[in-house]
Amino acid sequence: MTWEMWAKMPCTWQTDSNFHRNQLNNSLDFLGRPHPPGEAIAALKVYVALCLKANFKAGSYLPDTGCVQRSISQLSELVGLSRPMTIKGLRKLQEWKIVSVKSGRPAIYHIVDYEKAKYWTKLPRTHLYAGPKENRIELLRNMSNRSKTTLHALQMYLYLAAIRDKKSHLAKVTYERMMEVMGITRNEVSKAISTLIGFNLISVRLAGPDEFFGERPSNIYWLRGSQAR
Repeated sequence: MTWEMWAKMPCTWQTDSNFHRNQLNNSLDFLGRPHPPGEAIAALKVYVALCLKANFKAGSYLPDTGCVQRSISQLSELVGLSRPMTIKGLRKLQEWKIVSVKSGRPAIYHIVDYEKAKYWTKLPRTHLYAGPKENRIELLRNMSNRSKTTLHALQMYLYLAAIRDKKSHLAKVTYERMMEVMGITRNEVSKAISTLIGFNLISVRLAGPDEFFGERPSNIYWLRGSQAR
């Protein structure tokens, strides 16, 4: 694997059940009403875009690693969002403290914990772009910006990326575990998996019975674009 094919993503919040439940699925406005999923979808799409564009090595142009300097219009084009929704997504990322903003024109965005995370994984950069041009992340652009199922699918995609085995690049996990981490129902887990398969983001197969929990076999998932499959 080369860094042209893959992009680094720090793994911190992706496996945190409190983050999924409180920040992504159950966020409320000041009147206590549930927020529609659009802002959270925008935030996750922009987060992926920042990971794909982040500099892996420091240099004179961007002295810190994990930085991206792009205009709002450029970020909007990357993931297929309107400018207002891109701005709302960026604000969410800052509110969640997983992206910070540095001075610059256009602004410089820094992925929090890019250098210090105890564990990080790789996102299939080339596959997500779905072509040689890197001004549009086509596989994200194809996904709805409003559906609750899209939000769950994006959550699941980043969760599966974060729990993949480093050597095999496979993620082995039960429905029950995904329900527990993401705070969603079994039916919502199933819909999210179907969405990721439909948009060519993951592949899945049923694993054999677990040696310890033989009655609850896990599924095995891998991110499409992996050389492992």
